[in-house]
Amino acid sequence: MIRVRDIRKSFGSIAAVDGVTFEVHRGEIFGLLGPNGAGKSTLMKILAGVLTPDSGEVFLSGQSVRFAGVRDAVRAGIALVHQELNLADNLDIAGNIALGREPNRFGFLDRKAMHTQAREWIERVGLDLSPASDVSTLSIGRRQMVEIAKALSLRAKVLILDEPTSSLDVSVQAQVLNLMQDLAQQYGVTYLLISHDLAVVNHLCDEVAVLYQGRVVEQGSPQTLFRAAAHPYTQALLAAVPRLEPSARRQRSPTPPARQPSAQACPYAARCPQAQAVCDISRPELRPLGKHHTVACHLDLS
Repeated sequence: MIRVRDIRKSFGSIAAVDGVTFEVHRGEIFGLLGPNGAGKSTLMKILAGVLTPDSGEVFLSGQSVRFAGVRDAVRAGIALVHQELNLADNLDIAGNIALGREPNRFGFLDRKAMHTQAREWIERVGLDLSPASDVSTLSIGRRQMVEIAKALSLRAKVLILDEPTSSLDVSVQAQVLNLMQDLAQQYGVTYLLISHDLAVVNHLCDEVAVLYQGRVVEQGSPQTLFRAAAHPYTQALLAAVPRLEPSARRQRSPTPPARQPSAQACPYAARCPQAQAVCDISRPELRPLGKHHTVACHLDLS
């Protein structure tokens, strides 16, 4: 469905996205993990037409695409659901879903058609609400579902979600996650998911890429990454998850103080407790470690 090949984007001397490559098939949910500043949001903005890459290619259904703006991406079938929610509180649900694309008749707004169209999309996402409901009265969870309905109304084939459950309580999280799975299975909707919630990623995603300083350092299925993480950063990321049971607490190695890496160094070398001399002079490329499991690391991980 969507393939990214060697995408790069710099801001001045900072390489925000540095040669990222991956592929997501129709109906799959692809997760992106990594610290703040890893390049996740920049990459998603490139795919949504908000930013233009410096180099690299994006393929959608086998065709190379390049977007001059958000509207180009939407026309191609890619929609971004923002973390901060971009609904207009002064409009009802129907008005938000149709915003900028309102149906008209004889030059006047056709409210009946707008509400009929909106009802189709809010029913598809499982909301039992009137299209005339004021958005300002909705809970955050329901607002999130309206955002997804709005994206689907654009005929989006690929939805990009930035922390879709970060502000939701556990019960509402389950509704949104179940909705995503249902849409993927029933309609073949493909998702790119940014999240810091490892439990959500483990439960929901078919494939996960771990980014660090703009590069993919490890990629595989959640089952592989969460049970047999190979890259030192992925291991540190998982070790940082709080554990309630004292017996389940992991012993963490102290992280050495960061030193200034060279431009050719592994991006994690400055903080890696296992760094070797080669890590300071050569950036490792992704290599296969097992079936559907790749890692960018000089260490012997066999």
